[in-house]
Amino acid sequence: GQEHVKRALEVAELEHKIRDVFNIRRGHAAFRKNRASYKQACSALDAIGDTALAITDYLAYEEPSETGINYIFVYGVLQAIYLQQDATKHLARSLGLPFDLPKDLKKIRKLRNDSIGHPTQRDINKKKGIYSFHFISRAMLSKEGFKLLSTYSNKESYDAEDVNLIEVIKIQCQSAEQLLEK
Repeated sequence: GQEHVKRALEVAELEHKIRDVFNIRRGHAAFRKNRASYKQACSALDAIGDTALAITDYLAYEEPSETGINYIFVYGVLQAIYLQQDATKHLARSLGLPFDLPKDLKKIRKLRNDSIGHPTQRDINKKKGIYSFHFISRAMLSKEGFKLLSTYSNKESYDAEDVNLIEVIKIQCQSAEQLLEK
C-alpha cells in the first residue's frame, strides 16, 4: 500500500522537477523556439502529473462496496496508466530523446486493451477471421484486481488470467520513474 503510494508520488515529483527545468529562463526561451515541441512537452507533463495523482488516490481510497463503482475504479486506473505511458513517450519525443516502451509496459498495454480498451473484439489474425473476446469476471472484481476471461473465435474454451492491479501499478510506477529520470 504505502510503498506504492510513495512510488506514484515520486512520479509526480519527477514531473515537477522536469517542469522546473523548463521554467528556468534560459532553457525556457531556447525550448519555446520550437513551439510544437514545447506545447507537446507541457501537455505531456500535465498528463504525467494528473495520472500520478489519479494512481495515488486510487491506491489510497478504500475498496468501494458497489460493484459498478469498482468497475469505474478499475477502468479509470487502467486508463490512467495507459495515458501516463503515452505522455511519457510524447515527452521524450518532444525533447528529441529516443524512447522504446519496455516489455513490461507493453504487457500492461495489452492487458488494458483486452480488459477495458477493446474487449469485445481483438484481431488475432484478420485474414483468417480469428478474433479474441474478453471480459472481467464480475464475481472476481475488486480494487486489488480481477480475473480476465478470454475466448477466441477458433476455440471452444476460455483462458483465465488473474490480474493483480497493485502489481501492475508497481511496475508502471517503477518504469515511469526510470524513464522520467533519464
